[in-house]
Amino acid sequence: MKILYLCNYFQPMNYGENEISQSLIKLGHSVVIVTGNRYFPFPNYSDTVGKILGSRIQPVGKSTVKGVTILREKVIAEFAARALFFGIQKNISDFNPDIILVSGTCTPVAVQAAYFKPQRTRLICVDSHLPSELKQGNQLLKSLFYFIFRTFFASLVSQRTDKFIAVQEATSEVIQETYGIAKLPVVISHGTDMDLFKYSQSERKKVRKKLRIPQNAFVIITTGKIIPAKGVDLLFEAVKLLLKVHSDIYLLVVGDGPIEYKKKCLRVIPVLKRLKIHMVGFQLQKSLPKFYSSADIAVWPLQESLAMNDAISCGIPVIANDNIGVKERFSNGNALLYKQGNVIDLVEKIEYLYEDRDLRMKMGKRGRALVERKMSWKRKAKKYIQ
Repeated sequence: MKILYLCNYFQPMNYGENEISQSLIKLGHSVVIVTGNRYFPFPNYSDTVGKILGSRIQPVGKSTVKGVTILREKVIAEFAARALFFGIQKNISDFNPDIILVSGTCTPVAVQAAYFKPQRTRLICVDSHLPSELKQGNQLLKSLFYFIFRTFFASLVSQRTDKFIAVQEATSEVIQETYGIAKLPVVISHGTDMDLFKYSQSERKKVRKKLRIPQNAFVIITTGKIIPAKGVDLLFEAVKLLLKVHSDIYLLVVGDGPIEYKKKCLRVIPVLKRLKIHMVGFQLQKSLPKFYSSADIAVWPLQESLAMNDAISCGIPVIANDNIGVKERFSNGNALLYKQGNVIDLVEKIEYLYEDRDLRMKMGKRGRALVERKMSWKRKAKKYIQ
């Protein structure tokens, strides 16, 4: 089938839009992505993903990323991580798709897709907005924005869209209650590339040797943006307490963020023990499996991350907070949940896994089995088509 994927933003990273597109192509479908000429406005862009991606502004026109055709239109305006650009009607007419996928529901892109959708074409809106994200930014302007969408556009988008897909249960509530969409969304969570993300004993040894981490040490890993919303400082507080008791614990931080926040996190650790902390910056996607393989557990204290799926695929037990939204990724006894924001409870959960290697191994195997059974991007792509 011919599939047109309309995205507010698209960047060559292992996010849902990229992974679903690749998986659909592997299933034999033809995919074209239409997006704006800017990358997503990540917080502190230049200090985080900008070090990998370069400039946010990209050339208008046609390009190819891993076999996927990307058509970039000039962005006219941006608001609340939504881009306004035109050319959607022409692209729909030129490509004549069987399916239009739209990343986001309450967006100018979704409104245009609904308005210009051909009668025979199926329209699917995929949304990942979380309730916690509604509380970020200018609340007055956001409230006005959602009111305008509900009043003037929600009915059109709801009527013309064949299916709404929410990446987790909480997103369904946002789609219905905040956006005013009448239809009940289908929940299809994100997946992972199980062929790329798999455990390697040899890479484990290489990474530890390069970082001068003993082969028998206990390594905690966290990946992604180093920002307060991710709660990285909570993990540093927990590690500080653990290092008072255990001399063989190391923290591996893969990612980057504002210099001041990184310094704040590092100041938590006593100077003489900072050699136990390895902050290696952002890494290319293809390099991430070796870092997961080098670790014994992975921890994300606050916001959820797609990287959780990748760690699970590498056979790593995960610790997250007890308000987690996507239940599927932890549905096979492969994770522990701590009381959100409670550093002492986080320490206890880490120590519990530190002391029981057999349990870690079992949890890791259960996580990998879960990925093989239901969490690969290929399986997710098949669900989209169904």
